[in-house]
Amino acid sequence: MRANPSVVAPFDKVYRFYDAYMHIFGFYREKLIARLLNLQGTESVVDLGGGTGYLSSYLSGMCGELFLIDESRGMLSEVKKSDSINIFKRDVLDTGFSDRRFDIAILSDLVHHVEDQEGLLMECSRILRPDGRVLIYDFDIGYLRTKMSRWFEERLFGKVYFRRRVEVENMLKSLGFSRIDGIARGYWYIIIWRKREAR
Repeated sequence: MRANPSVVAPFDKVYRFYDAYMHIFGFYREKLIARLLNLQGTESVVDLGGGTGYLSSYLSGMCGELFLIDESRGMLSEVKKSDSINIFKRDVLDTGFSDRRFDIAILSDLVHHVEDQEGLLMECSRILRPDGRVLIYDFDIGYLRTKMSRWFEERLFGKVYFRRRVEVENMLKSLGFSRIDGIARGYWYIIIWRKREAR
């Protein structure tokens, strides 16, 4: 599912109860994500590693066009079919989209599933237009609850790569992004960074 071949099979095994798992542990933040994005109805949005499409389904109709990318056939089979969601089975490290294609890239509950996180953010930078935004929702390994989640997730999904929030932000900064918004609630955080126009 998440740009690492070793985790595709586990996600294909758990897709039927993935949404239930996310609800039980209160991991979905779709309303807060929508509020922070403040979509105007015209944006071109890509939901990278969008899985079962729970977030995409919530956001559909709020933007101009929406693309959902995931590597797991099982997860994608759970996406509610909609004319407003364009679904692609692709690698999030190599999406195949043209340069400067999107206004917004969403990485919700994705980064810690990808070993090559810098490569993931570089792909985001490539497909985002100048002044485009990347939203990241993930979990800070500096907190005990995230460390406990790591133990559990690795038994369900395979190897995971949690980082401190500041490490993720430093990678974004090194790639020429600037921070515009964010919220941190202990072990989890949502950050929005803007791609600066190349000089």
